[in-house]
Amino acid sequence: MRRPAGVRWLANVDMAGPVPAHDPDMGPCWLWTGEKTEQGYGVITIDGKKVGVARWVYERAHGPLPDGYEPDHTCHDPTVCPPGPKCPHRACCNLAHLEGVTHRENVLRSGAPTAINAAKEECVHGHPLTDDPIRVNGVLWQGGTIYRPPKRPERRYCLICKTRARRESARLLLETAGGYGTQLTIG
Repeated sequence: MRRPAGVRWLANVDMAGPVPAHDPDMGPCWLWTGEKTEQGYGVITIDGKKVGVARWVYERAHGPLPDGYEPDHTCHDPTVCPPGPKCPHRACCNLAHLEGVTHRENVLRSGAPTAINAAKEECVHGHPLTDDPIRVNGVLWQGGTIYRPPKRPERRYCLICKTRARRESARLLLETAGGYGTQLTIG
């Protein structure tokens, strides 16, 4: 007879984990000592299926997460925590440290390269990244300076740099094709 999930969960939790440095009032992390994924997240088997421990704990207390939502570890501090599986907070299953958020919000809080790039306010050439109308070097950018490809709207590029690159590409094409109106000949 298999033990109930709650008993198995308690048997695999170390409630004397590290206290988050950025907010000691949260109390210690409850680290999962059982099975983990390659990324360091705790896993528990429920009815023959492997389930994330953080999700399982959160849903026991608050009910199912809405579609598109996932548990986020508020004990994680990207400025202090080691990246990837070495972060101890990935194994935390303290309900007080879990919050249901969208995947986008979870990634933006993570300190991953995606989050770092999303937080940038300027492109690599110093142009402001904004959706609001703005004047840059005397040119009014009516819809802002961010270009989002229609097929990948989650990505963003500097419209000023993109326009400059397109003009430079057209100029080079004309120069290498024999100039304006000149027909290339072979031989």
